Amino acid sequence: MSEIFELDEMIKKSVNRERLSYEMYKQWKGRLKDDNGNKALAMLMREEEGHIKLLEMTLADKNFDRLGRRDQPRKGPPLRIPDVHEITEDTTAKEVIAFAIHHEERAVQYYSRYMDTFRETPLFEFFAHMKVEEEKHKDRLETIFLRDYAGRKG
Repeated sequence: MSEIFELDEMIKKSVNRERLSYEMYKQWKGRLKDDNGNKALAMLMREEEGHIKLLEMTLADKNFDRLGRRDQPRKGPPLRIPDVHEITEDTTAKEVIAFAIHHEERAVQYYSRYMDTFRETPLFEFFAHMKVEEEKHKDRLETIFLRDYAGRKG
């Protein structure tokens, strides 16, 4: 297989994906008219920094145990999350969180596809852990959305 499908290279690729997310949120932080939106962006930047640190530690020691720990998934009816495709100066805090939820969902789908492709390889375990890790982040954002914008407890 090409080197991109070696474990170290896939972890580095995942670190780069997290860095791109961090930079995207950083680019908008402080530029939104909605102060709560700017605070939401700062929170998302901290989340992405945490993801980067987890992945860098995993790259160093190949220990997947720190990844993919998830409490019970959020239960209840599906959420109606506004479909937000981009962040602009007029984006509200609610829309920032909705954008981030969709962003995490795409990450879950990304790792799921790799799991299907590499089911019988050593990379499968990494992709399985990363899928759960992204589901966990999505769960946290959905809890915030429920609490702050849907009037329900997560």
